[in-house]
Amino acid sequence: MKIITINLSETQVKAIQMLQDLGMYPSRSEAIRVAIRDFLMDEYDVDLHDPGNCLDAPDDAGNNPPNSKVLLQNIRNIKEKMRTIELADKTAPR
Repeated sequence: MKIITINLSETQVKAIQMLQDLGMYPSRSEAIRVAIRDFLMDEYDVDLHDPGNCLDAPDDAGNNPPNSKVLLQNIRNIKEKMRTIELADKTAPR
């Protein structure tokens, strides 16, 4: 794992500490890792629990997938198009 530095508000730190104090997570770092993992899974529709679904994992035939940055940008583009379509549907006369 890599170490990164983030800035959080006092309220956020207290809330994360409370989760640890309640025994829900063994450490504040683990609580933050879980939150980030869940966010990424939701944002990119990728199951990060499954090593076979990791963005840079080769497939069963040993073929390397496209660069993960390209995949993620494609996902972002599709989501943006979907938002545009949904917005158009909501504003269209009925």
